[in-house]
Amino acid sequence: MAQDLPDNQVDAIWLNFNFSVGIPQQAFRDRFDAIGFGFGGSVLVDLPSFPLQAGLDFSYTGYERAKLDLEIDVGGIFEDFDLITRNNIVQTYGVLRFEPPVNYFLQPYIDGLLGAKLLYTRTRLINRDNSEEGVVESNTEQHSWSFSYGGALGLKVHLLEYPAVSLDLRCAYLPGANATFLTKRPDADQLNIEDTIDAFEEKRAPTHLLMPQIGVSINLLTVE
Repeated sequence: MAQDLPDNQVDAIWLNFNFSVGIPQQAFRDRFDAIGFGFGGSVLVDLPSFPLQAGLDFSYTGYERAKLDLEIDVGGIFEDFDLITRNNIVQTYGVLRFEPPVNYFLQPYIDGLLGAKLLYTRTRLINRDNSEEGVVESNTEQHSWSFSYGGALGLKVHLLEYPAVSLDLRCAYLPGANATFLTKRPDADQLNIEDTIDAFEEKRAPTHLLMPQIGVSINLLTVE
């Protein structure tokens, strides 16, 4: 169903929150065979007199992990701890978005992105018996930056009469330069390990990702 949108152009600041899936591609998938889940967001500003927006995009994706249940003597009392090592990817990009003018409740768009990926592996020691203490130790085992770029196709579904709030469907393809990272060993579940980091091994590959996303886009500026 078509909607009557304002004919005049208005400045807008778009705030987006989304949930995403990170799917390694090509050589990255061969060495890092895992699918990650995470979240992200972006801030985009309309450029006057052009069907363009510019801004910043951010995402976090958590991947495979190894976990050990431990009992540790704390002052003569044995308490239960979780030792968890997990792979993560943080991405940040500058974004230029083209939105063709439409007078409809469906708004397609195309994004160009330029930025970087941070691949890192972190180990945390968590006290299960003391919720106030929580994470008692955290250590980054490995981290590596990767130059990245890419593009995305998206579709916003306006949920109100004026498109101040929209359902945002997006799929991005984000090639990346070579990076060194840790990946879970194929035989990790069969190993008798005393430290979760022993379940991982180091590899190197280009960091190509496919990222389907679903979220909500909000225009922060009110319209009279």
